[in-house]
Amino acid sequence: MANITTADVAYATVDRVVSAPGRTRSRITLTFPSTNLQYVTGGVPLLGPNLAGTARGICAAVKVVAITASATASMNPAWFWNGSTTAPKLVGLREAAAVADGLPFDELNNGFSFGSNSQIVTVEVENG
Repeated sequence: MANITTADVAYATVDRVVSAPGRTRSRITLTFPSTNLQYVTGGVPLLGPNLAGTARGICAAVKVVAITASATASMNPAWFWNGSTTAPKLVGLREAAAVADGLPFDELNNGFSFGSNSQIVTVEVENG
């Protein structure tokens, strides 16, 4: 099975507003993965221009506002932005019930496999 790449993430802009001169805030739904299903240590790589809505692709802030609802905690990690403004990633952390895959709130293991299109994450992005 192959690792999740930037090409495996689908972006759907829900809303985009001007938040200040030269800045916009967008709400975007991300769906991943579709074919490549394995998590890579460090997080799921995202395309800055697709998030920020500009060719520069600078993300000043990325906040996860909704995650996939799932009865299986191991398939429903908590997602957090890695803090990079130019190479954004979403880092997956195990929830407490997912201890079979490691300690709660540790990063998912390299090679952790998701079901196809099982993760839908909504983020708010402010471009810079």
